[in-house]
Amino acid sequence: THFQEDIAFVWRAPWPFWDREILQRRWVFPLCDTGVAVVMRSFKDDTLFPEHSERVRAYIHKCGYLLRPLSVDPGGAGVEITVCQQVDLGGLCPHWAQEYITRWAVQHGITWAEELRTHCKYRRAKAEGEEAGLQEECENEVDQDILDAWW
Repeated sequence: THFQEDIAFVWRAPWPFWDREILQRRWVFPLCDTGVAVVMRSFKDDTLFPEHSERVRAYIHKCGYLLRPLSVDPGGAGVEITVCQQVDLGGLCPHWAQEYITRWAVQHGITWAEELRTHCKYRRAKAEGEEAGLQEECENEVDQDILDAWW
């Protein structure tokens, strides 16, 4: 069995680029061994998510996330995340700008993964009753501008 949902969101772009909006269908499938696969693809439905005049509609041709535990032990720490995607940013975008936006997006993905790791470390320590001192570390490492850009 699998889970399916339709989602819409906006990718905030750095100046001077226009923000991108995306409508996609997302499926979640269990992997044969352990973990899950999250598979996404854009679709068109102006009644569900009409295009906004101040944004460019991007199209996700294919996107997949594989999330697998690093340990076979159910209490083991760590998750391996693998991402692969093919995206049409839409609009007129010169070659140099595509390279710039791609580097920017990759760096933001790395930053997000680091923030997720810090958050998960804090949650695990809290669950184990060892959160003393980790709250400050977690709060100090989080850049609010980055979080605002992602949410």
